[in-house]
Amino acid sequence: MKFRQLLCILLCALCLLLAACQPTQPVEPDQPDPGPSEQEPGDQPGDQPGDQEPEETPYLTPVLRVVTENSAEIVSKEEYVNAQVTLTDSEGTRTLDGVTAGIRGRGNYTWTLEKKGYRIKFDKKQAMLSDYKCKSWALLPNLTDKTLLRNYLAFSLAKRFDGLGWSSSVNLVELYLNGEYLGVYLLCDQTQVNENRLNIEEGSFEADTGYLIERDHYALGDESMVEGRDYFTLPDAQFGRIPYVLKSPEAPVREDFADDASYQAAAQAYGAQFSFIQDYITRVYEAIHSGDYQTFLSLCDAESFADYFLLDQILGNYEIARFSSFYMYRDKGGKLKLGPVWDYDICGGYGFPNPKLLIMESDWFLALYQVPEFRALYCSRFRTYYPRVLEELDKLDAVRDANAEAIARNNAVWPVETYIYPMTDIMKSFTTYEQHYEYFKDYVRARCDFLKRNLD
Repeated sequence: MKFRQLLCILLCALCLLLAACQPTQPVEPDQPDPGPSEQEPGDQPGDQPGDQEPEETPYLTPVLRVVTENSAEIVSKEEYVNAQVTLTDSEGTRTLDGVTAGIRGRGNYTWTLEKKGYRIKFDKKQAMLSDYKCKSWALLPNLTDKTLLRNYLAFSLAKRFDGLGWSSSVNLVELYLNGEYLGVYLLCDQTQVNENRLNIEEGSFEADTGYLIERDHYALGDESMVEGRDYFTLPDAQFGRIPYVLKSPEAPVREDFADDASYQAAAQAYGAQFSFIQDYITRVYEAIHSGDYQTFLSLCDAESFADYFLLDQILGNYEIARFSSFYMYRDKGGKLKLGPVWDYDICGGYGFPNPKLLIMESDWFLALYQVPEFRALYCSRFRTYYPRVLEELDKLDAVRDANAEAIARNNAVWPVETYIYPMTDIMKSFTTYEQHYEYFKDYVRARCDFLKRNLD
């Protein structure tokens, strides 16, 4: 009997010991269902074309959503499609919510590529990640630029070059069009005369007023443009003759006026303005190409010319000959200046893979560089800007890192391995974003070193 009692006591003690060794998990009463587990970043909606971006998810890169009326496609660079625009900033704050606008295509060569550029025009002025409001904004696709940062760096540098005046703001955004993910774009100001952009006189009937001109070879193929009304031409060493297009003022259109008398007065004033600026640019052209530096100085702001051509040289701009997007402007009573800068998506190693060459493809720059006084100015300003260039180049890492997730999503849709003209052979061999990025930075550094040693 005593043995049985002892055995029972031992068994009970063993059970208590085993129970104490089991892990315990306290359960709070009435614990709510935690729901589905949180998604990994790579599983989030919006990573693939056609996926919808989640409403409450904050991104380091702002998100721009455009929904066209009846999901209409954007097939024209002239006709706007009605749309609603929603913009969420990097903090997750919706700064625009279904705002009415129009959207159309933009670009020349880039419009022929699969990833298109766009222009948005709001019914009323809106701020787009800016402290000012405007109606028109540009979205640059940067498909040719595998880093997505060449234009970003160029516009940032332009703001540090004292002679270039106004330059566009730059913000990377992720674009969704009718729910389809289109990738990372550069949100920029539209190049135009505006109190918040290129702030020169407009609306005057006087011949001596503000002018914005673009040298643009594409005008020759634009049936809507007429020589003698919208543009004039001047000789060019590479293209024969090239158009200079008046962006502001523009030729008056009858439907914009209440009566014939008002239209005729505007047309007569515009005719005098066209003749004035055609004569002015022709005299500038002749002074540059004849080496008449004193006349050049009387007509032009030499510092802006030096700074504009410096930026092209520092970045090794493939389009330095400026087939198009070569802007210049003159305010009332002032001198001609170059700018605003534009179109640097194929700089930094495209076309000119050797960073140790002075690029002489621009006939304007080539002629001016032969003049000792201009060359001295050019070299002096490079020495001033050299440390600023290195500063902006160093800042680029932070921009890349802050937008790393967005860049990865973009590259999933637009692979970095895909060849886009005019990539060089070494660029064709790259298989990662980092290779493209480091190549670009190394190229710019090498050019700065070369220019520092050879500009005197």
